[in-house]
Amino acid sequence: MEKLTIFLAEINYQEFKNKEEIKELNIEERHLKIIFDILKNNLFATTDSHYYPVLFNTIKNKTSPKTCLKIKKLFLNDYFNISSNV
Repeated sequence: MEKLTIFLAEINYQEFKNKEEIKELNIEERHLKIIFDILKNNLFATTDSHYYPVLFNTIKNKTSPKTCLKIKKLFLNDYFNISSNV
């Protein structure tokens, strides 16, 4: 989880949006920006999976349940290819 936190701390929205894993989710642009802002403003929540329910609830409330399920899958299955170039 530490790698994910560092990864998120170091990227900007454009880099996040252009990650292949994110593109494949087909999330609306406005929802993607909201998700990015939530993640950047709550990096502590990406450090430990015990915080994920709060993180996912926030994402669900600010976007939609469907969007939340898409991003949740990436987190729970560790699909982020953090080591690849952005």
